[in-house]
Amino acid sequence: METINILVVEDEKIVAIDIKRRLTSLGYNVIAAVSSGEKAIEVAAVHFPDLILMDIMLEGKLDGIETAQQIKDKYAIPVIFLTAYTDEKTIQRAKTAEPFGYILKPFEIRDLRSTIEIALYKAETQKKLRESEQWLNTVLNSIGEAVIAVDANNKIKFMNPLAEVLTAVPISKAIGRPLSEVYRTEIEMSDEYLIYCLAEGNKTTMDALIDNKILVSVQPPIPIEDNYVEIKDQRERIVGSVLTFRDISSRRKVESSIIASRNYYLSLFEEFPALIWRSGKDGRFNYFNRTWLDFTGRAIEDEIEFGWMDYLLENEKGTFYKNYRKDFDAKRAFEYEIRLSNSKNEYRWLVCFGSPLYDINKRFTGFIGLCYDITERKRMENEIKEAKNKAEQSSKAKSTFLSNMSHEIRTPMNGIIGLTEILLDTNLSPEQKNYLDLLRKSAFSLLNMLNSVLDYSKYEAGKLKLENTVLNLYMIIEEVFRIFLPEIQNKNIELICDVEPDIPSELLGDSQRIKQVLVNLIGNAVKFTEKGKITLSVKLDKVNISETGRKKKKIPLHFIVKDTGIGIAEEKQRIVFEGFTQADSSTTKKYGGTGIGLTISKQIVEMMGGEIWFESKSGLGTTFHFKIELENDDKQQKMNIPQSLS
Repeated sequence: METINILVVEDEKIVAIDIKRRLTSLGYNVIAAVSSGEKAIEVAAVHFPDLILMDIMLEGKLDGIETAQQIKDKYAIPVIFLTAYTDEKTIQRAKTAEPFGYILKPFEIRDLRSTIEIALYKAETQKKLRESEQWLNTVLNSIGEAVIAVDANNKIKFMNPLAEVLTAVPISKAIGRPLSEVYRTEIEMSDEYLIYCLAEGNKTTMDALIDNKILVSVQPPIPIEDNYVEIKDQRERIVGSVLTFRDISSRRKVESSIIASRNYYLSLFEEFPALIWRSGKDGRFNYFNRTWLDFTGRAIEDEIEFGWMDYLLENEKGTFYKNYRKDFDAKRAFEYEIRLSNSKNEYRWLVCFGSPLYDINKRFTGFIGLCYDITERKRMENEIKEAKNKAEQSSKAKSTFLSNMSHEIRTPMNGIIGLTEILLDTNLSPEQKNYLDLLRKSAFSLLNMLNSVLDYSKYEAGKLKLENTVLNLYMIIEEVFRIFLPEIQNKNIELICDVEPDIPSELLGDSQRIKQVLVNLIGNAVKFTEKGKITLSVKLDKVNISETGRKKKKIPLHFIVKDTGIGIAEEKQRIVFEGFTQADSSTTKKYGGTGIGLTISKQIVEMMGGEIWFESKSGLGTTFHFKIELENDDKQQKMNIPQSLS
């Protein structure tokens, strides 16, 4: 196995020694470990290592990103950034150097090895690609045809020397310009040339009629023959095209000498690159062009009248004839999709167009039409349909799995929580009670996370439903507060409840979903608040109550959860409600969480016909609001809720 030489660029000596030790244990050869970008460039110029591990923050004038950019431009040596920086600005800067990997410190040795191997493989692939491009350029520059390649916007990316000669535009001035500024043509439509091509009566000259053009962007214009080929990516999207053309002036002189006058309109039909048919005023088919006969592989006498219909798919013959006669008698244009046997005895999908035909005196003389082979389009449609069905089956299987897992996990989790609460009511030492409090908190956290993931999956599948039963708002708030009471006592923060007395305690709605939203919002507040207080306020939203709400005696509620925690940075606020994200990724390990609690809360509130939003400043706390309307249960009991828990 060939030895891989690696250069380490790290200004922390201990870290550099550790990296070198790890690389050596993996079988790599560390040619040097330097601490500055300037030194890294010097070593790269002398030793040309196979790979460079580069820290982003380095001593000296050049940081790791600037150093990597220079090494890439000068020596094309692959670079992997090995750094502790994960902020968006650093990552975006790092992209400009086109690194072959990005490893965060601290890292596992298996991550280091896999990243290095992938980077080396990618570098080898790019090397082979560059060699292939050099071979290709050499071939294109030496062939006997002019070649121009353009991108998806039709701007020139490549032009060979012969194209430079024919267009009279230097390559250096053509690159980047629109193709129409360098290469402009007109179809060759001179009478003499049309007569000649059609008089020959064969497909070769018919193709010439379509492909032959005049290059008019040079003076004097020259006759050319060109061809376009689309370039597509793996998703079948057009990313460019290649144009090849040649000067056919000499050939045209020879062709012109044999031009003869002839009626060429029938020949045009005969060789037109589409399946053309004609029927008389009695509805019987009396003509099929050469392209049709080439497609079917049958003689004209086998096709005329209704003979060709014997080769339709058996169960489609009757339907086609019935529809054809109906549209023919109504002298109405039609479009059908049929399956017709071809010369290889394969049934191909055709789209068939027909239109009524009239003579110069506007008398109906029959129908004329043409057909196109759409078999490949049909195949793609079926593949898309099959992929859609598989995706739906996969989604259904996922939902079934999550439903089963929900039952299997919830049952033991509820047992753990119940037994923990029973133990907390027994005589325990302070240490035991503390352990059980931690166990209870972890169990609730796991159960809440499980519920969030399952609800998110249900929402995506359109299976998240709301119930409408009698609920006690006071009991909901009390249950939510009880969940977080041990944690706020440990943190020595204050949890305050402020509910307007005019709000009835008995309402109609989904108590579990309201509780879930409050648990997510208050849970976040407790999680990100180290000192101060958290306030839950519930108010009557009398201003924004809808007219429909008045008629149905709905109670408009405005919930407010305010904390004095760390807040949310302004640039992160737009992603707060996105699934599986946190406002600051650096808090993920410190505070935990799946990042979907707020997403589920937003979905639930909106399913209730409400809205949710927040205000926050980094370091100054966050205030979440949500508004919903609940139906009055006609039991106008006032709420009596404790105003403070600490």
